Amino acid sequence: MPAVDYTLPDFNYASAKALITFFLFILGLVLILFLYSVYFKRQERAWNELLRYAYSHKLTTGEIKILQLFFKELGFTFGQNLQLLQQPEFFKEKLQDFYERKKLGDAQQYVQILDKMFPTQKQSQEIYGVNDIAVGEYCSIHFSDGVHLGYVLKKSADELLLRVSNWKPDSSSVGEEIILYFHRLDLGGFLLSGTIAKASSGKLIFRHDGTVEMKGDEHLMAEIKRPAMLKPMDIDFSGNTKETLILDEEGNPINTKENTFHCGCEILSDQGVLLHIRDLVDSSVLKKYDTWSLQLMLDADTEIELEGRIFPSQVYGGRYIFKFLNLSGEDKKLILQEILKYKPTRSRLS
Repeated sequence: MPAVDYTLPDFNYASAKALITFFLFILGLVLILFLYSVYFKRQERAWNELLRYAYSHKLTTGEIKILQLFFKELGFTFGQNLQLLQQPEFFKEKLQDFYERKKLGDAQQYVQILDKMFPTQKQSQEIYGVNDIAVGEYCSIHFSDGVHLGYVLKKSADELLLRVSNWKPDSSSVGEEIILYFHRLDLGGFLLSGTIAKASSGKLIFRHDGTVEMKGDEHLMAEIKRPAMLKPMDIDFSGNTKETLILDEEGNPINTKENTFHCGCEILSDQGVLLHIRDLVDSSVLKKYDTWSLQLMLDADTEIELEGRIFPSQVYGGRYIFKFLNLSGEDKKLILQEILKYKPTRSRLS
């Protein structure tokens, strides 16, 4: 019977070391992936909190894209990101630093973002002059050679001390005419014109000349109930009318009593009126005339006559939209003054 060899084979330390190293590498990789997943989820949660805040403050899609670029570049920890919403002054400072470095979009867009994200107590107040501007508000400053972001440091009766990003005055700066753009939540933009009274690097004193203009690219509406009278302004060519139209010297009908309607204004905007036409029996009569005249009582002492077209509302059942044509500057001013008394929102008549 052959002898049994009880000796153990030589242990291969090199192979064991390689195997341990491999397992440690896999373990490390799994740990890194796990930590990255946790970090990503926490950052996603922080962004979702910020996004929820942005949507609740009516930021547009374009404004949110800028906010997302800012968030990604911050590189903050989860805790620091959550603190952004708890420390608005710190948040504003970081956002302004981001704008000054990147300059994505125009200065007016940044003013709108800052106004929406960090509204002041005067957010719903129309601007009539320097007194309606708050210290700490942002604005865009329109110089003859470009636009810069500004920040209100101090104010007096007719002057504002402004910090101006990335700006240095030259010998011709004092006396230069400039325009400031401020934004108000739900009201839109306001333009103040004036001159530079004093200037130093990164700062200037703006002297207001008294002119304030509401920027016209944002339309307003408000729920305002007023009596109105609607009548056609042109001729019924259908041949079905029961009355003989009598025309004035300019060719406008002057005896259209059959097609004159008592109405109620329910929503007033600077683009049109939502009407309830109370004594309308046959809606087809509205299609017979291209243009209509609307006599609208703005208040007990003010009646205006407006020219426009009539459309059935797609949103408000049984109601009609009177869309303004050839609205004069004076009528628009009167309409806006009335709208601003009743907590206006952005116009969305359809």
